[in-house]
Amino acid sequence: MGVSNLEDTRMKTKDRLIESALESFSERWYETVSVAEICRNANLSNGVFYRYFKDKEEIFKEILDIFLKDLSENLEHIKGESVTQRLDYLFNAIVNSGVKFKRMVSVYREGQYRFQEYEKKLADIYKKGLSEVFKKDISEAEYLFGTCGIRFLSIRSLYKHIVLDNKILLQGEKMVLNGIFSNQVNNYEKIFDFDAKQLEAVQETTSREKLISAGMELFGEYGYYNVNVYDIAKKAGFAVGTFYIYFDSKEEFMSELIDIINSKTRHFISQNINHSLNRIEQELQGMYLFLKFFEDKLIYYQIVREAEFVVNGKVKDYYDNFEKGYLKNLKDVKDYDYSAVANFLVGISHYLGIQTLFNRSAEDKKSIIKELGTLLYSGMEK
Repeated sequence: MGVSNLEDTRMKTKDRLIESALESFSERWYETVSVAEICRNANLSNGVFYRYFKDKEEIFKEILDIFLKDLSENLEHIKGESVTQRLDYLFNAIVNSGVKFKRMVSVYREGQYRFQEYEKKLADIYKKGLSEVFKKDISEAEYLFGTCGIRFLSIRSLYKHIVLDNKILLQGEKMVLNGIFSNQVNNYEKIFDFDAKQLEAVQETTSREKLISAGMELFGEYGYYNVNVYDIAKKAGFAVGTFYIYFDSKEEFMSELIDIINSKTRHFISQNINHSLNRIEQELQGMYLFLKFFEDKLIYYQIVREAEFVVNGKVKDYYDNFEKGYLKNLKDVKDYDYSAVANFLVGISHYLGIQTLFNRSAEDKKSIIKELGTLLYSGMEK
C-alpha cells in the first residue's frame, strides 16, 4: 500500500470515529457517552481509538474545532454593498449554519458549558463577522447586541421552541440597526445605585425542602452526572427511600430545581425593579439584577446551564416563562413583533451572563450595560 493510500485509510478511520462520536454526543450529553460506545458504533476496536485520540475529551474537542472551522468559513467573506445587506448576510449565515450543522450545534452548546474557552472562540468569530458588517472594531456590548439576540432566536427555533421566519429575521436586523426602545436613558445612577432586597431565606423544615437544598448544593458543586440519589439523601440526612417519597427520579428532581431557580430569579428581579424608571432603564436594571442574583448564587447558574443538556424540555419552560414576563411588561418599543423583541432581549441577557459572570469586574459589567443602553435606543447604524 502506497503512502497516500495509507494516509487515506487513516483519515477514513479517524472520520468514522468522529462521525460516531458526533452521533452519540448530539443525542446524549457528554458524561453518558463512553469511548467503548464510540468504537462499537464505528465498528472499530478500542485500541484503534487510542491511535488517534488520547481520550474522550480530545475527540469531543475535535468536533468543537470542526464546527468552529465550518462556521468561520461560512462567515469569512461577508457579502453586500451596504451595512443592511451585509447584516442580512451575517444573520442568514448564523441561522443557516444552525440548520446545516444541527448535530454539531447541539454538541457545541454543551462544549461551551464544559470548556469555557470555546465560548470565547465562538464569540471571536461572531465579532469578526460583525466587524466586517460595520467595517469597524466591535466592542463587547456591540457583540452582545449585534449577534446574541439572533443567536438565541436561532437556537430556540432549532429546537422547535419558537418559529423563526424571514419576517422575524428581518425584524432582528432592524433592531440591531435602529434600536428597540423609543425612549432613551435619562438616569444611570438610579439603575445601579440602590440596595437590592434579598429574597427571604427559606426555613428548611420539611424533608422535601432539605432534599432540595442538598441537591442544589451538590449539583452546583459537582454536576448532575457526578451526584446520585444516595448522595442527595445522605447529605439531607435521610435514607434513599425518603427521596423517592417525593421524586420519581433524579431527572424529575432536577426539573424541580429549575422551577425553583426560575421562580426565585424572576421574583428577585421583580421585587427590585424601580418602576419609576422608564422602560429602557428598567430593561438595563433588569440585566444588572439578573447578574447580581447569579453572582451571589453561582451554583444556581451552574445548574441552569447544565440543565440545558440534562432536562432540555424544562429549560424550554424556563425561557418561555421569561418570554411571558417580558410580554406582560413591554412598552415604549418601536414597531416590532413583541415576541421577537422578548426573545431578543432574553438572548442578550443570557449571553451577557455567559460573557461576564465569571470573568468581569462589577465596573466592567456596569460599563457594558451602559453601552447596551445606547444600543437599545439608537442601534448600531447611528
